[in-house]
Amino acid sequence: MALFFCILAFFAIAADAQMNRDSPSFETRIPRMTESFLTNQPEETGPATPYLNAYPLRFPSPPDVSILPDQQNTTCRQVSFIVTLTPSSNSANPSGNQAVKVRVTDKVFGNQQAMAEIVLLVPGSGGSTPATIGYPLPEDASADPGWTNEVLVVVDPDNQIEESDESNNSLAVTGVCN
Repeated sequence: MALFFCILAFFAIAADAQMNRDSPSFETRIPRMTESFLTNQPEETGPATPYLNAYPLRFPSPPDVSILPDQQNTTCRQVSFIVTLTPSSNSANPSGNQAVKVRVTDKVFGNQQAMAEIVLLVPGSGGSTPATIGYPLPEDASADPGWTNEVLVVVDPDNQIEESDESNNSLAVTGVCN
C-alpha cells in the first residue's frame, strides 16, 4: 500500500512541475476581471487582457398553432374554423405536413363532453387549413329555429406539439339553428 502511495506521489510531483513550468503562479494564468477587461482596453500595470467576443443567445422559438372561427359556416350542428401553423424560427424550410388534432366539446347538462375529434394536416412550412366538424345536437338541445349552441374548439388538446403560445389554442363558437 505504501508503495502505491509513493508511486502516486511521484506522478503527482511530476505533473505539478510540468504544469508550473510554463506559468509559475496561478494568478498569471487567469486574466483579472477589471473594468478594462470589459471595455477591452489594456491595463497599464499588467498584461493585456484577451478580447471578449460576446454574442446574444438566440434560442429558437418553437412553432405555434392557432385557431380562428369561420362564423359564416357555423351552425348549431357544425363548427367551421381555420387552423394556422407558424413554423419555428430555426426551421430552414420544413417540408411535409404537421398532424394537428382538433377536439370539439359542448356542455351537456352542465358537463363538458367531447362531441367530435379530427386530425388535420397543416403545411409544415407554415400555412392554414380550413375545416368544418359536424356533430349531433346534444341531449339538452332544442332544434327550434333561433336556438343557439356554444361549443369549445380546442386545437392540439393533448399538447402533442411544443408551442411558443398555448393561449391561442381554444375558441368558443356559437352556432344558431336555422
